Amino acid sequence: MKIIDRYILMEILPPFVISIFVFTFVLLMNQILRLSDLLINKGIAFFIIFELIIFILPSFLVITIPVSTLTASILAFSRLSSDGEIIALKASGISLYRMIIPVLTFSLFTGIITIYLMISAMPYGNFALKNLIYNTIKTKASLAIEEGVFNDTFENLMIYVKEMPRPEEFNGIFISDLRDPKEPNVIIAKSGTIITDKEAKKIILRLKDGSLHRGAELSGAYQKVDFTNYDLQLNIEFKTSKLTKDRLEMTIGELMDEIDKRKKENNNYTAYLMEIHKKFSMPFACVLMGIIGAPLGITSKRSGRSTGFALAIGIALAYYLISTLGDFLGRLDFINAFLAIWLPNIFFAFFGIFLVVKTANESPFKALGFIFDFYYYVLNKVWNKKK
Repeated sequence: MKIIDRYILMEILPPFVISIFVFTFVLLMNQILRLSDLLINKGIAFFIIFELIIFILPSFLVITIPVSTLTASILAFSRLSSDGEIIALKASGISLYRMIIPVLTFSLFTGIITIYLMISAMPYGNFALKNLIYNTIKTKASLAIEEGVFNDTFENLMIYVKEMPRPEEFNGIFISDLRDPKEPNVIIAKSGTIITDKEAKKIILRLKDGSLHRGAELSGAYQKVDFTNYDLQLNIEFKTSKLTKDRLEMTIGELMDEIDKRKKENNNYTAYLMEIHKKFSMPFACVLMGIIGAPLGITSKRSGRSTGFALAIGIALAYYLISTLGDFLGRLDFINAFLAIWLPNIFFAFFGIFLVVKTANESPFKALGFIFDFYYYVLNKVWNKKK
């Protein structure tokens, strides 16, 4: 690796690391507030909270790595340009195409990391998160109930709680019990408490000062029973207990198996095919973002770091909007799965080529020559080492 390559890489690395922390922290903020509530108000152990964060991280990193690559590239070339180093490099006979080669190398590295996250870490993390939530709720059922919300976590039970003074105490309870379709129940209670019997593996909602309303489907009879105390046994097997993998939790092999299964059953499999393409389109976005960042950094040389972050967020937002549009059109079968997922990459590939050629003021074929020479040099070094 030549001095110029090491120099540009060292300019890219610090802003990349900072951007990863900043963007990931921003995405985690909403989750951190919810997790803090679990830790402080629900009494969940810190180790479980830590596990939840670890399992969530891959889903965030596949978003923040491409954006951080773009930000790092913009900030690095903005600094080089503002200090006149780009002019000095060009005066020495080094074109913009040659300067982009270390950026391309770094972007390929971040793309490889993103491929690993998309193919392996994210599906594992998403499914492990579902398992952890299920196992945690089984031991602490109050986690499945939120105040002011119709909670349908328990199978065939709809529970509404007006307020929760404490983690396992409820006020203003409304329950629709459809576990027996022939005799649906509606229960209204002033207050209630969760009681967990770990030995008997039972979860009981002890209701106080309420009434039970029961209707018989066949006879049309109606019963009302007032009670001081009433124990309602909650099913330990929640709706989430099925723990079937959805497409975000599947590996490529599992997605392909699901596609084959749906083909045989004549069911729509577009969403699963789109998910396979997504596992490769996001890593490729890292390469595009790195390349786009170089000319953007040079043209915004006097604007400072804040403008660099703003540009990165703006481009990331544009990428997300085009991606959302493609995803929407793909699900409606207006366009095929490949185009639906690769649409933003196709758009930004042309946008990147336009920016680089415009900023370089040179023939685009010269870029291909530099890239070929550089990677021939790298492969030659690797081959000689093996010998």
